[in-house]
Amino acid sequence: MVTNAPPTRLLAVVLTAAVAVLLTSATSAGTTVAPDPGPSAPAPDPPSPPPTFGTLPPGSALPTGDACAALVADVPEPVPANAVYNATTGSRVLPAEVFDPVSNDPRAAADIASRVDGRYTGTTPQILQWAACKWGVDEKLVRAQAQLESSWRQAMMGDWTSDPALCAPDHGPGVDGRPGRCPESWGILQVRYHYFGPAFPDVIASTAFNVDTAYGIWRACFEGYEWWLRDTATDPYHPYRAGDALGCAGRWYSGRWYDRLAERYIYCLRRVMDGRQPCQ
Repeated sequence: MVTNAPPTRLLAVVLTAAVAVLLTSATSAGTTVAPDPGPSAPAPDPPSPPPTFGTLPPGSALPTGDACAALVADVPEPVPANAVYNATTGSRVLPAEVFDPVSNDPRAAADIASRVDGRYTGTTPQILQWAACKWGVDEKLVRAQAQLESSWRQAMMGDWTSDPALCAPDHGPGVDGRPGRCPESWGILQVRYHYFGPAFPDVIASTAFNVDTAYGIWRACFEGYEWWLRDTATDPYHPYRAGDALGCAGRWYSGRWYDRLAERYIYCLRRVMDGRQPCQ
């Protein structure tokens, strides 16, 4: 026993004895004291977020469909009813005659129509993202426009008419469930037969071809290739010009440049893009 140790040394002896008692008690109670693991390994880098696609200015070099297919995110299918349409690719390139040579810049047929092929399969969000990438259009606009047009349903039929001349081939009046009437517009982006007849029937059978066609038309408008819009625009505050993304979306709906219907459509499209309640 230490009797003449200095107070500091005596305190160290007492603490050492106390630690030994605690360790003995823990071991006897079945508790294992873990060894010091040493310095921890650095945390792995978080995975990169999936790419998002914005609008590329007029005149930009556009990525190929194959390049975009490698970039889309892995997203599950929210619309199971689209499965068959999503698994169907386009069977051909969009015919050049979809762009009237008298009222459109020749580059619309040469550079735009030749790129429309619908050669992609995936889930509905993946197809929309693929088209946004391929045509250099804001992904939010694409998703919102598909929501407005069809609630993302490729089987959607709209603009019903009783005029047989406006019916798609093999879809005359009465064929699709309404006696004496047929749908003029088809698919997730509601491609209208009267204006885009050369795109049929692929726009009915294939989600990718439907979306590819719609945003090929959008890009032609956005590049300033649709001369007829310049000649028919009536709003002095909105002359037709290249680079107006929302104006070209409104043109898809109304067939005119910033008329009343187009302006209403643009307003509703913005609401969806901003996450607000859709128009009623």
